[in-house]
Amino acid sequence: MKLAIMGGGYAGLSAAMHALDQGFVAHVYRETAEAASHISTGFLHPYVGKFPVRQRDADKYLASTGALFQEVEEISKIAFRRKKGIFRPALFPSQEKHFRKLASKHPDVQFLSEEEAGLLIPGLRAPGILLLEGEQIDSLAYIKALEKTIQEKGGLVFSSQKVRQEDYDALILATGSLLFQEMRESLDLIKGQLLLFRSATLQLPYPLLGHPYLTPYREKHEFALGATYEKGEFSPDPDEKALSLLKKLHYFSLPKDLVITGKIAGFRVYPKEKQGPVLRRMGEKTWAFTGLGSKGLLLHSYFGKQLVEEVAKNVSGNCLA
Repeated sequence: MKLAIMGGGYAGLSAAMHALDQGFVAHVYRETAEAASHISTGFLHPYVGKFPVRQRDADKYLASTGALFQEVEEISKIAFRRKKGIFRPALFPSQEKHFRKLASKHPDVQFLSEEEAGLLIPGLRAPGILLLEGEQIDSLAYIKALEKTIQEKGGLVFSSQKVRQEDYDALILATGSLLFQEMRESLDLIKGQLLLFRSATLQLPYPLLGHPYLTPYREKHEFALGATYEKGEFSPDPDEKALSLLKKLHYFSLPKDLVITGKIAGFRVYPKEKQGPVLRRMGEKTWAFTGLGSKGLLLHSYFGKQLVEEVAKNVSGNCLA
C-alpha cells in the first residue's frame, strides 16, 4: 500500500511511522509554515481539564507514545525528551480540593501545600499537584526526529502541499486547523497565543501547567507564557491579547530581569461532541485525522496506528501496481 499523508505535525508523522512499521510506502507532504505541533509547548500527561480525572485508556495511550518515542530516539539520535515532572497549581479552593482527592487515588500524583510547592519551585505561590510521570517534550526537536526517522526507514518528507492523489492508494489528511472549513460541523477552532520572554535569573525546575501556564521554551533562558484559548475564527497573527497573560499570572512571581522577546499564535481543532480525535473517511481513498486538541502527544501514536490499520483494511486488494 502506498500512502500520501498531508500534514507534518504529530498526527501526520505518527501515521507515517506506523505505515512504515507495517511495511507500507509513506510519503509526507508537510506544511510550509509552522503547524500547531511545531509551536506546542509539548506537555504529555493524562490529567487534562480544570477538574481532571485520569484519561480513560491512559495506560495504552502512554504505552503507544512511549514505544514511538523509544523507536524515534534510537533511530534519529536526536534528544527531545526533557526532565519528568509537571506541576499543576490549584488556582481556587474547589480545584485544590479536587487535586487533593486526585492525589489520594493515583500514585503518580503528589499533592503539595503552598509552602511545600514554594520550596520546590521558587516564586510559586499556590498549592497543587506534581504529576510525577508527566513530561515535557521539545516539540520542534521531536518533529525533526520523526522526520529523520521516517527518512531512515525509507519514507519521504516533502515541503509541499501539492500531491497527485492518483499516484497513491490512499490519502490521509492530517492538516489540523486547515480541515476546519471542511469539517466545521464536528470541530471547534481554538486560537492560542504564547508570550515569549528571556530571564537569566528565573529557575523553573518543573513547567507550571496553570492558567496561564509558564514553561521553559526552546532556547536557554527562554520561557513561554500561554495560552489565550480564544474560541472562534480569528486572524492567525499574534496580537496584544498575548500581553494580557502577564496580568493573569497570579500564582507565580516573575523576576525583574524579564525581557519580552516575541509573541506566537497558532490554531488547534477540537471535536465538538466527543473526547477523542476525529478519524473519518472523507472519500473513496481519503481519510481525515485531526482533532487531537491539547492531548496531541498523548493520543497521536495510538490513533495514528488505528487509522493506518483502518485504511489498510479498506484498500487491501485494490492497491496500485
